[in-house]
Amino acid sequence: MIENLPLFLTAALVLNVSPGPDHVYILGRTLAQGQRAGFISSLGVCTGALVHVLAAAFGFAAIVQSSPVAYALLQYGGAAYLGWLGIQVFRTPALQLSEPAATPMSLAGLFKQGVLVDVLNPKVALFFLAFLPQFVSHNAPSRTTTFIALGTVVILIAIIWEALLVLFADKILGHFLRHSRAATFLNQAMGVIFILLAVRLVLV
Repeated sequence: MIENLPLFLTAALVLNVSPGPDHVYILGRTLAQGQRAGFISSLGVCTGALVHVLAAAFGFAAIVQSSPVAYALLQYGGAAYLGWLGIQVFRTPALQLSEPAATPMSLAGLFKQGVLVDVLNPKVALFFLAFLPQFVSHNAPSRTTTFIALGTVVILIAIIWEALLVLFADKILGHFLRHSRAATFLNQAMGVIFILLAVRLVLV
């Protein structure tokens, strides 16, 4: 059972469309090797994210089952982490998308590299562990299953958004390079969401 589905979907959407390192990587590969390479790179990145979701889901289940104290530590630790992310977003200039140098790679190589881009980023695991539990109902028959379902929804939104990035790479890249205000607005919206979610996590 999912708590506050509209808030979750709104947050997941804003978080996915905000410019980030994954977008730079995917756009760079698209511009360097074409749309097919961009799609494969996106698939690799999202597969890496799924690895983090599964790891976080079973870690969350273990924490919940261990003790109420451990769960409280997760709750307040997650709130602190989300609040810190929100503050960092406000303090950091909007990410400027640019085309990185890219050496042509095989499709298999692109997929593997995309997976590693996400799997080797511990911040992704911490984010899922802090973000998803607050939308898992205490009455859910299986919190682990609900956690995985929520993570899968986030990844599916990412796949759709990144597919649009790949399809319109030239136009989207040019837009962000010419209109930094758009990237700044998305960054600020993401910062507000992080902070509000941190407050909500403490009050629940």
